[in-house]
Amino acid sequence: MHSSGPCRVESLHMLWLGNFNRHHPMWDESCNAHLLMWTNLDKAQLLIDAITKLDLHMVLPKGLPTMCAMATGNHTRLDNVFASSMLTDTVTRCSMVLEEHPVRSDHIPITTWIDVNQPCDQRGPGPTTEPWTGRSLGRS
Repeated sequence: MHSSGPCRVESLHMLWLGNFNRHHPMWDESCNAHLLMWTNLDKAQLLIDAITKLDLHMVLPKGLPTMCAMATGNHTRLDNVFASSMLTDTVTRCSMVLEEHPVRSDHIPITTWIDVNQPCDQRGPGPTTEPWTGRSLGRS
């Protein structure tokens, strides 16, 4: 993001959100330990390595369910929200909205509120200014 206002420093703001379809103790509730098999943990580690490399932080609090399995009614966490360091402090609220759960959908909507009026962070660009292409995970 380039700013032409009072803060003229180039800064990289990044927000990753969506259905990552990964289970891990960093975000799942302990009651879902049965989902934390080695294959699931290995897949989640690829995501964790990517968010670590990009200095992204989980802004959706741990333990909030984002999916209700239609067959069993079990609540799990497959969706998540990650923000860059420079953006994390501007997130004022990030939560799931159970009362907005659509009929015939197993996913629960998430709302993320960002305060765009906060002062610019003067630290400069984040760890990289190149767009991430997935090559670090062996994809092109």
